[in-house]
Amino acid sequence: GVRIVQDTWKVVVGKMERGEHKVPSYTVQEVVYFDAPRDFIKGVRRAQQEYYSKAIDESFMPLLPKMDKFRKVNGRPWIEQYLYYYLGHSHLKRGLAEKKDSAEARKYFQMLLDKVPETRFVFEAYMGIAESWELERRFAKAADAYLDARKAFRKLEKSDRRMSLPQRRVILRLERLAGLYRADMIRAQGKNQLAKTEYE
Repeated sequence: GVRIVQDTWKVVVGKMERGEHKVPSYTVQEVVYFDAPRDFIKGVRRAQQEYYSKAIDESFMPLLPKMDKFRKVNGRPWIEQYLYYYLGHSHLKRGLAEKKDSAEARKYFQMLLDKVPETRFVFEAYMGIAESWELERRFAKAADAYLDARKAFRKLEKSDRRMSLPQRRVILRLERLAGLYRADMIRAQGKNQLAKTEYE
């Protein structure tokens, strides 16, 4: 596994047997923490297997009050962003199946953005907020949320001149994707002409 030293949207610095290496965070599919608690690992597995209720109630929620016991990354418990992300993700996915939980998903995604703004899940958090509004068929709110995502990614792309070209391309592609979803939400409100301008 990789023991994370720094974990942000910019770069993941890991230590392997042959020394330190750096890779862009969007290329990291899975991060293995040596001090990850059993409940967390079990919760991730449950979420992947679509046992969202068990993941929420039996794995992630019990860990929330214990966050400060974990080692710090950039001054915050390493587990924090993962708990907020997986709680948001699990509530959102359970909402897709049962038409509920969208507000809870939104709450945790917003907590993630507010408390860990450098999170590697920044795209998933913004898009999750928008999707939660879409679940409630509040298309105007969803369109606004997708616009927030576009602005955030535009700002992200311009914030670091040292960013590699592949990273810049990924962020620009995600910004475009948020724009396309925004156009869908505008069209869902019956504003077809305005939606057309968004596609362009």
